Amino acid sequence: TWASTICNFVDWVKTLPPFDDATFTFASMIDEQEVEVSNYSSGMGSGSCPAPQSIMLMGNSIPFKFNSLCDFASLLSFFLLAGAYLGSIFILLGIKR
Repeated sequence: TWASTICNFVDWVKTLPPFDDATFTFASMIDEQEVEVSNYSSGMGSGSCPAPQSIMLMGNSIPFKFNSLCDFASLLSFFLLAGAYLGSIFILLGIKR
């Protein structure tokens, strides 16, 4: 249950050694790892349209292409970014409706 988890955490905190300001450093708490920035991906994708999919409907395979949806999304992204820039300008200048 959730109460046993809280009790286990409290017991763990009680077992920590006493805190000594003179010897404490944040570097001792951090596990350093090498991170390659070139391999980083935000997970947002590369902006390419997905491959066509087939949908089975009543025994027939119907191909579904995303081309028109991708074209609409790329057009919509321009307006979303323009609105975000305009909104940020309003915030920075302190303009209210």
